[in-house]
Amino acid sequence: MKRLGLAIVLLLALTAAPADAARKATVTGKLTGAKLPKNGRIPVWALRLTDGRVVAGTYATTKGKFTLKTPKGPHAILAAVVTRTGKRDAVVRVADFVTAKPGKRMRIKPTLKKRKKKRKARSSALAHAAWVDVDYPMLWVHRWTTSDPEFKVMEKGMQDMMITDLSALIGQPPCNGGIGAGDDLPAVLGEIRLTQSRYFDPRTRLTTAHLIRTNGSVTGTITRANGMLTVTATYQDQRPGSSRTGTVTVTGPEGNIFDLEQSLAAKLARVICIETPQTYAGTFSGTYTNAFNDYKVTWTGDAIIELQSEHGSPPPGGPEPLDYRQYTVKSGQAHATLTGTRIAGSTCTIRGEATFSLPTGFTAGIQSVQANVDRPWFALGIGTYGTEQIPYTETGALGCNQQNPQYPLAGLLWVNTPEPFQSADGIGLTGNSTWGQPGFSHFTSAFSFTPAS
Repeated sequence: MKRLGLAIVLLLALTAAPADAARKATVTGKLTGAKLPKNGRIPVWALRLTDGRVVAGTYATTKGKFTLKTPKGPHAILAAVVTRTGKRDAVVRVADFVTAKPGKRMRIKPTLKKRKKKRKARSSALAHAAWVDVDYPMLWVHRWTTSDPEFKVMEKGMQDMMITDLSALIGQPPCNGGIGAGDDLPAVLGEIRLTQSRYFDPRTRLTTAHLIRTNGSVTGTITRANGMLTVTATYQDQRPGSSRTGTVTVTGPEGNIFDLEQSLAAKLARVICIETPQTYAGTFSGTYTNAFNDYKVTWTGDAIIELQSEHGSPPPGGPEPLDYRQYTVKSGQAHATLTGTRIAGSTCTIRGEATFSLPTGFTAGIQSVQANVDRPWFALGIGTYGTEQIPYTETGALGCNQQNPQYPLAGLLWVNTPEPFQSADGIGLTGNSTWGQPGFSHFTSAFSFTPAS
């Protein structure tokens, strides 16, 4: 590739989030020029030179082989070598350039070898770039931070892996958004000035850069305690008029940092996108007692709730005037157990259990989840049909001889939020609640639902 002068060349139509209008190219290569780790990670990503956006990401094998599916046009191919231990940051290089052609399979010869500066660099191309703004999230992924000396080596590595993983999770329906060039842009511009590549198409050489300005940031931390690692990521929406932020966290054994990063990326993508879950799946449990007898009902269950309406009124006590999505029960069941004692001449011990299907549709009630916010308020209320009964037996002496007794569950709620709860992480609907009438009845409910699609 011949020198482009002071500015990188770029061309962009930015009325909406970029989309692939044609078949993607298949770009393959084998990294050379550096020792590759057997137990580390080798992220590889393509930075589109028409707008400074990461458009594809993958991981190379331990032998350096990789395949990227890219849109057409000129791209810089970047690669990093991430090791779990060591004293140096991840090695990051602009490994090659390629002009991808729709539907074509192209093989490149990327290298991680650091190229020597051949001449004095000219004034920064960034000073001459024509920046453009977009109305969808365009992220600058920053280095992670840690005070733990052993994990300093992962600060840059987490950044590079997150760029790679997020590029596969956002940027296409239903999640508009993208990853900007961020910290990598100066290196790309420097390589364009100082190197040549036979893959760069001379016809794309223009005199003005049109780079997408980032409007959101991703930062993170790494902490360790008692052999467990906690990794966080925080998204901040910096678009005018927006104050959206969201933090997600994963925790696990310190040796599983690479798996933790991928789990974190998936959680973070859901915070950035604020997708509308079509279904939530979860489990629940609870108890019921009353003051008239020494009986106790306990239950566990599972349920799937599905979206019925994108728009609805807030539940009683829910923040207004914000919109609420409405869900109903799609399927589920509860297993209930009855225990206690009855006095009938002597003390009778009772026990029974049964499994019940949950009411579905609007029969089970409306489940409300606040729309388009980072930590939605929600209200759940999954009840019985009203005809459920637990058959039980009783043991004891005189008087403990009821024939086929059954305990009715009319009016019982398997899951209930007496007042709306707020999601703790912006993803799940989780909580513990108690309600009832003092001196008469007491209920508890514990539940956890997460998006299933």
